[in-house]
Amino acid sequence: MRPDLQGSLRLAGVYILFSALWIFGSDYLLHALIKDSELVAELQTGKGLLFILLSSGLIFLLSLRDRQAQRQLLEKLTHNSRLLQHTQRNAGLGSWEYRDGFHWSEEALGLLGRVSDNQQCSINQLLSWLHPAERSAVQRALLALLEGRHPIMVSARLLQAQPHQPTWLMLRGEVDEHGRVLGTVQNISAQKRDESALRESEQRFRQLFEQTPRIAVQGYDRERRVIYWNQASTLLYGYAVHEVMGRRLEELIVPLAARSKVASAINLWQLGGPPIPAAEVQLQRKDGSLVWVYSSHLMLRNSLDQLELYCVDIDLTEQKKIDSELQISESRYRSLVEQLGDAIFITDADDKLSFLNPAWTQISGYPIHESLGSPLQRFMPELNQGTLHQRLQELRSGKLSSLRLECQLLTSSGQTRRVEVQLNLSLPEHSLHGSLHDVNERHQVQYRQREQS
Repeated sequence: MRPDLQGSLRLAGVYILFSALWIFGSDYLLHALIKDSELVAELQTGKGLLFILLSSGLIFLLSLRDRQAQRQLLEKLTHNSRLLQHTQRNAGLGSWEYRDGFHWSEEALGLLGRVSDNQQCSINQLLSWLHPAERSAVQRALLALLEGRHPIMVSARLLQAQPHQPTWLMLRGEVDEHGRVLGTVQNISAQKRDESALRESEQRFRQLFEQTPRIAVQGYDRERRVIYWNQASTLLYGYAVHEVMGRRLEELIVPLAARSKVASAINLWQLGGPPIPAAEVQLQRKDGSLVWVYSSHLMLRNSLDQLELYCVDIDLTEQKKIDSELQISESRYRSLVEQLGDAIFITDADDKLSFLNPAWTQISGYPIHESLGSPLQRFMPELNQGTLHQRLQELRSGKLSSLRLECQLLTSSGQTRRVEVQLNLSLPEHSLHGSLHDVNERHQVQYRQREQS
């Protein structure tokens, strides 16, 4: 039933019910209470007048109640309409209806940059307001809506004279249950700018890892299958991209003995266990050879809320080679120093001994562990006296590049030995590097020769 007929029918029904009850009820009472027919005829006239008054009052009350209900409904509709307009303005949203052309709301006209004269327009007029690159897509979507009754959601740019900041609109439409074509138009410029910034950021991120030759990055899904493999990974492990896509991590670069352990650690991490720490590990190339890498791991979630594992590997081949050569060199140097007959020593900035070779014990008699941490002047007191002290200060101040001198060395037996000391200053720590050569026998021979002469 139509809503506009409900009130009228209700009023007519109440009036008919009241009239029938009044007529039959009043006639019954009159005939039952009054037997005089002339008096009954006179009372019939009063009864009719009273019926008119009561029925008029009843109609007035019913009409007043319906009018108040209509006023409340109108106020509610007005409030909801204003609230809807306010919401649409804040959301950058407008509405439209298609009836032999588009009928735009005020908010929609504002989004389209049009005046009230364009409140109605055709499809061709709408297309002329849009950027040429978007017109064909919008036209296809509108034809699908009008002819195929398919809902649409298509984005398009407005045609602007100075598109410094392009305006993007989202056009939505559908056919309701009554066959009316309704839709909305929304300003999505901010969303488009955010999407563009995100794409640029992702592109920069991808270029960063694609163009960094020494940082190998691989991505794996929750089943440890390869979903990303950069060029550095190809250079490091020998696999081309088409060879690894869809294959598991442990099948490609993990040595056979460690495969089950690596797979278990990754599965445990996905279930909330401890993450895999960054560390130096040996992985396997395509040809079966092993390579040292520093591997870091990161667990992320994609847009589908699925876990993805990313590994960042840095090739340590050159570093390991240099470390090995350095260790060999240090071993040779240490072997040479330990076999020297001269004592080699290093002091800190406070002249305390921090390194001694075995020749120190042979010359001084003091064990190395007892001598370390003691001042050099404890064993050679002359360095704190007179000319030798002054020359040592000149070395420390940088006036001398090196210092060569002879002095007395106090041995563990309490005797003194004549030694020749070579000192060099090491910057910036201001430590002393030096050697100590035993010249006691030569000094005694020279002394006896002078006495014989």
